[in-house]
Amino acid sequence: MPLVRPTRQQLLESARTEIEARLPGADARLRRSLLDVYARCLSALVHSLYGYLEYHIRQPFPQLADSEWLRRHAELYGVAELPPEFSRGNVTITGTSGTIVLQDTSLRRLDGREYITSAQVEIAAGTAVVPVIAVVAGADGNAAEGVALRFTSSQAGVNTAATIAAGGLAGGTDPETEESLRSRILSRIQRPPAGGTISDYQRQAKLYPDTTDVFVHPQQFGAGTVGLAPMFYNRVDPIPTGGDVSAIQALVTDPDFKPVCATITTYAVTAQAQNFTLHIVPDNAAVRAAVAAELRDLFRREATPGGVLLISHIREAIASAAGETDHTLTTPNANIDLAADLTKISTVGSFTWT
Repeated sequence: MPLVRPTRQQLLESARTEIEARLPGADARLRRSLLDVYARCLSALVHSLYGYLEYHIRQPFPQLADSEWLRRHAELYGVAELPPEFSRGNVTITGTSGTIVLQDTSLRRLDGREYITSAQVEIAAGTAVVPVIAVVAGADGNAAEGVALRFTSSQAGVNTAATIAAGGLAGGTDPETEESLRSRILSRIQRPPAGGTISDYQRQAKLYPDTTDVFVHPQQFGAGTVGLAPMFYNRVDPIPTGGDVSAIQALVTDPDFKPVCATITTYAVTAQAQNFTLHIVPDNAAVRAAVAAELRDLFRREATPGGVLLISHIREAIASAAGETDHTLTTPNANIDLAADLTKISTVGSFTWT
């Protein structure tokens, strides 16, 4: 039977009734009487005890546990919290050829977010691409290609202005939320390690920060093999980099995890961008943005390596966009079929509005 916590008023009435039953002729409802004071103090104390009991009833269950106890569950099941990560990427700088830009040189975004160069580079033909890393970990350090940066101190031969290079700055993640940790604990409990099931590989690969999806393909490269295709949908470009692939490969081939007989290959799928030609009613910036967002969400949910995206689902996604009342979709005009090629995945490309 579940715990039903009485209200403080209910407890007060119960205390008054009990006092009056045990002291014939007494009235515990008189204002300023000692019996009324006693009843109020007793009900307040019991109400606090009910609260303490209610709190501890929740804690043995990860889906209900508060922050402190949730971390105890995580420790019990060996589920480590994912730490925040630093944004990384490349920045294009300009200046006099032959000028050296030293490692740990500081640049700043217009909103004050700071980055430092992670390698020494030499400007050639008036320009150079320098790798940078955010000074503070977190998703706020991520930025799109073309965003402006400025060196925090001037250097002879180097122009102060810089821009983020192709691919943007990515990989920055905030500390793991309680709900994310709770979800991984429940996954660990509901799908315990079983010597190499699909959920085993997904759980292990997702220990790498920012990994949102992991497609697992048994026997992809022959008997005894497993292919893993991770995706990073929280980034501007969801396709993993070479560094991502290497890091996840190291996780899934760790001797403490790897099934004895499995040959595991982690790889980056190739994005097959699908361009769209369509007319929408009404045709304005807000509706265009809503249509694009709905299509990206559809591809996020339904696009799989080598899979098929139904044209009916594409039309449905467009029709569900906020503000859209009608549309004509010219391209694509049929299902998007990748012919079971597990090295390719459909992504949203460009839009032509007619």
